[in-house]
Amino acid sequence: MQILKIGTVPYLNAVPLTEGLAERRDVQLVAEPPSRLAGLLEQGQLDVAMLPAVDYLQKTDSWPMACPYGITADGPVQTVRIFAHRPLEQVQEVFLDSESHCSVALTSVLFRHWLHRPARLTVRRFDPAGADVGDWLLIGDKAMTGIDRPFVCDLGQFWRDRTGLPFVFALWVARDRASAERAGPILAETAEANASRIDELASKHAARHGFEVAAAHRYLGQTIRYRLGERERAGLELFGRLHASTGAQVL
Repeated sequence: MQILKIGTVPYLNAVPLTEGLAERRDVQLVAEPPSRLAGLLEQGQLDVAMLPAVDYLQKTDSWPMACPYGITADGPVQTVRIFAHRPLEQVQEVFLDSESHCSVALTSVLFRHWLHRPARLTVRRFDPAGADVGDWLLIGDKAMTGIDRPFVCDLGQFWRDRTGLPFVFALWVARDRASAERAGPILAETAEANASRIDELASKHAARHGFEVAAAHRYLGQTIRYRLGERERAGLELFGRLHASTGAQVL
């Protein structure tokens, strides 16, 4: 039996797309920070990955979409937020950890395209106890906990307000057409089966990701969307154009 090596992210928002995959005999499921997945796909260590949208957009000619599912938001996403001491128009530097590619690129687009000036994006290990200095971009479960700042910008809401479109943060991408054909039906079947189990999955996984159960229910059931329809694809294409035209950063 040929085993499918599938890479996912270690965040609550991926659970409805991956729950049940690890129990399959024909799947090896690996959880890695988003910033590592493109490299693993490139090296052939993965057949399919929940790839940051910005990494997919840079290799659309080589890497096919495996199925029309991913991690998207049509408004506030809650798990990608800038916490600042001052209004964004006055921010000079944003600290961030090295886990995300797509959120870094979106932050760069935000400053370059809409605020008409670049801000320095500086990688720094996030320590909640020592995060009182500086303005931070936090992603994943850390962004839900957040840090005390007078100005908080949810990047999903910022994008929606300015484009009228959903933002695609990540999507299932394969390293070649054969892998997409093998994995696509499995991934789509998993997402469709889990769509009716959102409350169950939220209750099961909330504590491990630092969520209150009620918050996890709202997050998975209302905030995050999983199917890539026409509006999501339009948002993805627009992000690709803005990223290319602004020379936005990917660290």
